[in-house]
Amino acid sequence: TLETAGLAALVKAVLAIQHAQIPPVANVKTPNPNIDWDNSPLYLPRELSSWNANPSQPRRAGVNAFGIGGLNAHVIVEEFLSEQADRYFLPDPECDTNTSTASLRSPQTTSSREANATEDLSQLVAIVGVGAIAPGGKIAEEFWHATKDGAKHLCEPIEKRLTPEHLDSSKRWPDKLVGGFIQDYQYDWRKHKVAPKQVADADPLQFMLLDAVDQAFVDT
Repeated sequence: TLETAGLAALVKAVLAIQHAQIPPVANVKTPNPNIDWDNSPLYLPRELSSWNANPSQPRRAGVNAFGIGGLNAHVIVEEFLSEQADRYFLPDPECDTNTSTASLRSPQTTSSREANATEDLSQLVAIVGVGAIAPGGKIAEEFWHATKDGAKHLCEPIEKRLTPEHLDSSKRWPDKLVGGFIQDYQYDWRKHKVAPKQVADADPLQFMLLDAVDQAFVDT
């Protein structure tokens, strides 16, 4: 669950934006009496309410994820407005020119573009940055090219990745165990100023995720 901290709140924020509703805060029965709530710019939503917004301004939500070991993240989720599609999409030379995303930049009248925006973009997801650390590559571009070229990422596990349970012959296992394994990964603690002792004691997967997110930020 360490690697998924904050995902439930992220889903909650996305659904709140999608349905234009503010959900009540959980597990709050009595607000802190030491806070002057009547004069505060913040408030605690105690019941489901409509999320009214300026038509020209997208709804935004902030999500915090705090790790016990000090790996914290803050994500801002912004509502997609189809009438502002040109803000979000740029042509991708590797995309099919017949896709709805590419069609945003194709020559057409303003009225036809507005008509197509609702139909074509209602279910699209804007990916503003990509990062990956996977068996097929240590960066997203390596993984993409390896996958596009049909390279196989699965292999038999190395011995140190096996548990005693895997070696128990009394259990029914497939004839051959295969999986995707990342080897020779080394996290550079200086990149995010994480104490070396914390790196040594933590699950390497946490730092793989941190590196992948860092790649996505650079890619934006």
